[in-house]
Amino acid sequence: MQAFFTGLLAAAIPILLSLGRIVMAVLAIWTVIRCTRSLFEPQEQEHWGVMTLANGARYDLCHWENVIGRAKNGRAGQLPLRLPQSRGGVPG
Repeated sequence: MQAFFTGLLAAAIPILLSLGRIVMAVLAIWTVIRCTRSLFEPQEQEHWGVMTLANGARYDLCHWENVIGRAKNGRAGQLPLRLPQSRGGVPG
């Protein structure tokens, strides 16, 4: 009985390895196609926050790290940011 299973396993290993290689190749091609397709699809713009001005006007901030300080006049980089204070990692 053990010899039967050993012989069956010895015959099945090459088949399983071949199937595994085919499955992995198909998964790799599928992943590349999905990634490539997502590069060319239009993406909706991410809104990271809202800036409210003193007159009540509200503006969406998209990718704020590239927006603040890049205006043509030098005053946009001097915006006061009111952030909550914390001391030692504990909200204060």
